[in-house]
Amino acid sequence: MALFLNTQKISYWLNEIISGAEKELILIVPYIKTSNNIFESLQDADERGVEIILIYRENKLNEKEKIKLFSLKNITILHHPNIHCKCYYNGAQLILCSMNLYEYSELNNREMGTLFTKERIYHKKEILVDSDFGTIFLDAVEEIKEIINGSTIEKLNDDKKDSPFEIEIAKNEEELTFEKCEELNRACCFSYNYNLLN
Repeated sequence: MALFLNTQKISYWLNEIISGAEKELILIVPYIKTSNNIFESLQDADERGVEIILIYRENKLNEKEKIKLFSLKNITILHHPNIHCKCYYNGAQLILCSMNLYEYSELNNREMGTLFTKERIYHKKEILVDSDFGTIFLDAVEEIKEIINGSTIEKLNDDKKDSPFEIEIAKNEEELTFEKCEELNRACCFSYNYNLLN
């Protein structure tokens, strides 16, 4: 069951989503002026090798913020002409809310949102948030894919400049299964060829 979030809880869980990201982190938000706290969390994720995908509203990122975000090595920045949604997703947890990545919003605005999670989250052995995996996640991932497909790349992750732009957590089960099969086939072929040579 989803968890209702007020402004303070959005700030808390946004940091949790960023710090809990293992492979990829998707931030879809029209307006950005990161607080020190959020930017430090993004820097930590960047240093851990998390691929950060940030999609903002076209022409709504000031030069100072752009320079700050461009300093992150593992960030891909895209812009979209009419983004208004606020979506923060790390593959395991998803926040849909009213709050931009804007320091003023964190400190002054009355915001509301909802946290969804693929797996139960416990607090002191009690269920804090039950699993919501299913249509909510699948529908959200499909919308994320559509937003990405309609966006323009502004900066590619430094490690991805020579390869196609792909987002792992936005792949469906069929795509992931196919990739796993290809990986296993390569491993089996390598093992078979290795055994023939030795």
